[in-house]
Amino acid sequence: MDLYVSQEDKNIAKFISNSLSEEKWTVEEENDQKVLNSSTDIVYYLRTSMKRCMELSDGQPLFELNGVFKRHIRSYASALSAKIPPENGRLTAREIELCGIIVNTAEYLRLRTEQMGALWRRRISFKFKEKVDMSAEQNELKANCISKGVRTLSTLLNCKLEPFLVDMTKQPWATMADTQTDQSTYVTNIMTTLASDAPEIVKWLVNHYGFFCDLFVGSFCPELINCIFKCKRISENGAQSLLLDMAAIRTALLQLPNVTATPVNPFGDAQPERKEKKANNRFIKFVNGQMSKAELILKVAGAPQETCIETYLALVQAPSDEEFQKIIELKGLKGPDRQYLVDKFNRAADQARLTAATSTTSASSTATPANTSRQPQAAPTSGSITLPSLIGPSSASTAAAAAASSAATAASSAAAATSQGAQAAIRTMTGLFDRMRANLGNAED
Repeated sequence: MDLYVSQEDKNIAKFISNSLSEEKWTVEEENDQKVLNSSTDIVYYLRTSMKRCMELSDGQPLFELNGVFKRHIRSYASALSAKIPPENGRLTAREIELCGIIVNTAEYLRLRTEQMGALWRRRISFKFKEKVDMSAEQNELKANCISKGVRTLSTLLNCKLEPFLVDMTKQPWATMADTQTDQSTYVTNIMTTLASDAPEIVKWLVNHYGFFCDLFVGSFCPELINCIFKCKRISENGAQSLLLDMAAIRTALLQLPNVTATPVNPFGDAQPERKEKKANNRFIKFVNGQMSKAELILKVAGAPQETCIETYLALVQAPSDEEFQKIIELKGLKGPDRQYLVDKFNRAADQARLTAATSTTSASSTATPANTSRQPQAAPTSGSITLPSLIGPSSASTAAAAAASSAATAASSAAAATSQGAQAAIRTMTGLFDRMRANLGNAED
């Protein structure tokens, strides 16, 4: 049987080599699965070889043939991975088609490998069942073909949008006399590119378009924020104009999953409408979370110098000295004015942390006397009544807790009074932003 397995090994290697040499690396658009012909031919050949061996033995030869299969599946996966375009290239229709075909082919082969592994475990001798494991081959197809192909598409699309983000940094945001109501040119170019390339991507990415949307947004939004920080200076009017641009970009990103109808897995696993709806809700939350970071920066950058610290602390849950310094650079502050704001921010941030810690300690201290007050107390004996016994054994801790609570209340009141101006500024800016967004929406309608 060793000669039999060895011959099967040679036959499989020759068949895969011939299939790859004859592969055209393209498929017809009418092909629903959009997988390479070589993959379907190889799967059929492997299944035939496996069933042929099962008719002869369910022991050592069948187990050795499983090892042969795994080696050749990894070899074919490497050939697929090598055909993925480089990430520093250009996003063309051919690159989109090739990446999509390779991702679909890898997914097809991954599912068929899983099915063959399950059949192997059912038919092989009991002592080999636990040793039959094809998860490593499935993981290689995921990492080196599926993830790599989708990541390449995301990177190429981001590279295509990069010139438009650079154009954003060159706009005169510091000298705008009024808030512009028209959509910026760079935003129009971004939306036009997404509108033209997204349908092409979803056409070829049969089963992983949602994964692509996640990767793209996760890389595009941080680059957008980096480019905001590269703007030399942003005035209040410039910040409001950028906020309108961010709203338009957010809308374009939220439309990505809706380029086509609910996708269906061509390999047999239908995606229910309820499951797709949950995925859309998750994507909406993801996009809003990413874009809110850019809007936060612009709201603080557009706030008056007197309230920018309070505005930042009110909007950010975890204040960062480095981020705040980047924001005040957008305001054009230098020298003593800049250092004054940095020092004031550090003191305000420390005070905010101290207030939060004091409130937590106060809440914990207040809960303790409530429990001890329910403890039964022994009746005092005649002639031994003293002041502590009249008040109760927990009077000292109760008084300390009351003092701590009063201090915390006073600190909270002071903090509230300090941030009152910031809250008013935030409400004013947010109201103005909402009215501008509504006007923009009416203009688009």
